Amino acid sequence: MSSQELPFVLLVSGWRHATRVGHGPIIYGALERIALAFGHNVILRHGKSPYGGVDEIAEEIGRLWGWAIDAVPAEVTIGGRFLGSARNRRMCEKFPYPKQLYAFPHATSRGTTDCIRWAKTFGIPVEEFQLT
Repeated sequence: MSSQELPFVLLVSGWRHATRVGHGPIIYGALERIALAFGHNVILRHGKSPYGGVDEIAEEIGRLWGWAIDAVPAEVTIGGRFLGSARNRRMCEKFPYPKQLYAFPHATSRGTTDCIRWAKTFGIPVEEFQLT
């Protein structure tokens, strides 16, 4: 790809309790498809979960491939509540570049489900990789 082409923006959302050993191979395999298609010309956007999980694992993998990282953390209220849905909306509406959401939900992933909803609202293609 030439440096003149717009980067591909890959949004990632997923289970905060994902682990490198148990779920890393699934996440790596999914992200590898993007690496093969776009090389280094990728911006990886994730929600910077304070708990780690998919966001942290995906960032580590993206850095290995030389991707730009755009972490979009949730704002926190004075009472300590994370405003995850507002963050998910910002993740989905931020850039006009080609983009896609790779979602790695678990049965208990309310935040990931919300991010999927926002992506669909903005017409962003979604691909899900269920974690167990």
